[in-house]
Amino acid sequence: TFYLYTRDSRKTRTEISRYTSLGAWSASRPTKFLIHGFVDAGNTQWWIDMKNAILDVDDVNVIFVDWTKANGFPYEKATANVQVVGAEVALFIHYLIKDHGSKATDFHIIGHSLGAHTAGYAGARVPGLARITGLDPAGPYFENTDPVVRLDPTDALFVDVIHTDGAHNLLLGLGSRQRMGHVDFYPNGGLDQPKCSKTAGKIWNLLFQLGTMNIDGFMVTALCSHLAAVYFFTDSVRNQCPYVGYSCPNFDDFNAGKCSLQCNNSTNQCNRMGYWASPSATQGDMYLKTQDAN
Repeated sequence: TFYLYTRDSRKTRTEISRYTSLGAWSASRPTKFLIHGFVDAGNTQWWIDMKNAILDVDDVNVIFVDWTKANGFPYEKATANVQVVGAEVALFIHYLIKDHGSKATDFHIIGHSLGAHTAGYAGARVPGLARITGLDPAGPYFENTDPVVRLDPTDALFVDVIHTDGAHNLLLGLGSRQRMGHVDFYPNGGLDQPKCSKTAGKIWNLLFQLGTMNIDGFMVTALCSHLAAVYFFTDSVRNQCPYVGYSCPNFDDFNAGKCSLQCNNSTNQCNRMGYWASPSATQGDMYLKTQDAN
């Protein structure tokens, strides 16, 4: 299901589709798609905060992609549904281009967790799509797979990624440390984030309590590091305290002071993490330290 928000209707979501109405959607404005991930939903506070931040700084169409009927346990089933949802997003974008005058370069897809790979599947079907932002793309069943089945740099003209819960299996975390974009940011090394307890034990605890879990509580506690990428991105939108990542081979070298922290036109060894990431700035792996995720 697609839900639209604009500056004039930021508190009221309007369901839109290829078959009914587009509401207040306008081809004269760029469009941002927001895609939630595993066991998440589009009406949780962190997505509302992101939507509001974006509308504060840009006059755009914001479209939530709600796939809550297909993103729950078991994880394996949710991963299989990602391709279908991505195809639906691509069909909708093609409809907006063909029938309503948009251009592929008008679209930016922002996806978290499985939503990041959903964005990849959509982008692969829309040649010339402007940008995809992957917020801690899901790792289990995607890491070290062929690029065609996960988010990769060919899915849009610019793909930027924030890694906050990198792991190789579900018991260690839900993210991935693998490079998937033109520029990949690894705040605090891309692993457990400050003020977040280690993911593994929390996941185990929750697996035994699924019958009574509260979705907001599950996401905030068990998936704190995984969700940190969403908070970082939202924080970056209003630009009050820019997150700057620096080019470095790895986080150990970054911590040891072996990499340049120069950030000017001559060295250009940096890029902004989040909303204001630039395709013309340095690409590759970027490292930075933060105090907190939210």
